[in-house]
Amino acid sequence: MHLNARFIGLAALLLIATTAAVLLVGTRGFDRDTPLAFPELEGFGSKTVGGRGGQILKVTSLADAGEGTLRWALEEVEGPRIVVFDVSGVITLSKQIEIKGDVTVAGQSAPAGVTIAGGRLRVVESNVILRGLRIRPGDGPGASAQSRDAISIGTPDKTVSRVVIDSNSLTWAIDENLSIWGDVRDVTISRNIIAEALDAAGHDKGDHSMGLLIGGGDIKRITIVDNLFAHNRHRNPTIKGQSNQVEFVNNLVYNWGANGFEAKSGSIHLLGNVYLDGPDTADKPPIRLAGKKSEARYYLSDNFGEATPQHRIQAEPVFRESGVQVHAMEDVEAHVLARAGARQPELDAIDSRIVETVTARTGRIINSQEEVGGYITVRDSRAPPDHDNDGIPDVVERELGSNPLAFDSNDRSTRSDPTHIERYLNRMVESL
Repeated sequence: MHLNARFIGLAALLLIATTAAVLLVGTRGFDRDTPLAFPELEGFGSKTVGGRGGQILKVTSLADAGEGTLRWALEEVEGPRIVVFDVSGVITLSKQIEIKGDVTVAGQSAPAGVTIAGGRLRVVESNVILRGLRIRPGDGPGASAQSRDAISIGTPDKTVSRVVIDSNSLTWAIDENLSIWGDVRDVTISRNIIAEALDAAGHDKGDHSMGLLIGGGDIKRITIVDNLFAHNRHRNPTIKGQSNQVEFVNNLVYNWGANGFEAKSGSIHLLGNVYLDGPDTADKPPIRLAGKKSEARYYLSDNFGEATPQHRIQAEPVFRESGVQVHAMEDVEAHVLARAGARQPELDAIDSRIVETVTARTGRIINSQEEVGGYITVRDSRAPPDHDNDGIPDVVERELGSNPLAFDSNDRSTRSDPTHIERYLNRMVESL
């Protein structure tokens, strides 16, 4: 690890930064015998099951709308559903997609990966899993600048709970790359690349390169773990409002601009994070803690990067943690860079370049995706044969012991096992 980040020492360590078909629609049960949606799932969102047991929907078109498109699968079809991809390439949105609940979106199933451009995915209902997607809104045709996050979670008129955002690439947004806004709870944000938010790209508030924003309502139980933040000027992340039980664990943050981590209120744990200076980093501590003493409680341990002010830090944890695994700070850079992002089975050229800027301590905050080469052409690939149309390729069904001529993707060996299609989709990520 390059030692060019600011830091403070505590207890002889170099770095502690501070002492922080159709089934049921709506809520779906989770008990002790219910297997996790995928083995690595942890944190406050770990009881999310997404579309388990529901319809298998195939995205067969890269068009913006119509049957067989991603918008159709997420906005028009109701009830539990698992969305897989028969096609690869770029889906350019004319406006945001509002995601109805009880759904798993498996971007890792796209033969050569799928990229979403032009607008955001907005989670407006509960029980949603998004994995393996490359969401890169960009500054080209599409939605208004103010709705060009990559992913937004929350809506003004209802509580949204049980959401998992895992193993995605969230870049080139004009608003935040990722936002959690409203009454939201029980969320896990894990193993994502959150990078290169666009700065001078037409937002009505001016320069607006923003990583992750949390606030705007009654927010509870949020886990942010094992993510790479790179080349975002502000909000790496920013947490404000009634945001409680937020744990920020083992994240790698590189080349933030004016603001790294900023907390304005709430109860927050920062555990084992690494902040590394880059070419655009301002000359001030990366971790800023604010708020009235009665409204802000922060606990920090084993972070690399100075925090201020010290008097706001608690000596002991301020809430019961989710049980997420915490790695030692010195292991975080290698750990995150080996896991973050959408991998099918490896990072694409855009994400590989971002990772290389971190390891080389290069790269800059950008105003347009065109400054770094823009979108890339994805080879025209189609999913392998699936004669029973259950979402699992025939060759994989034979390996799993399921029947390639029977629609059995929602079957499982025992009640405590994942379904066949979950085993297939999870294996695609686990093998990476």
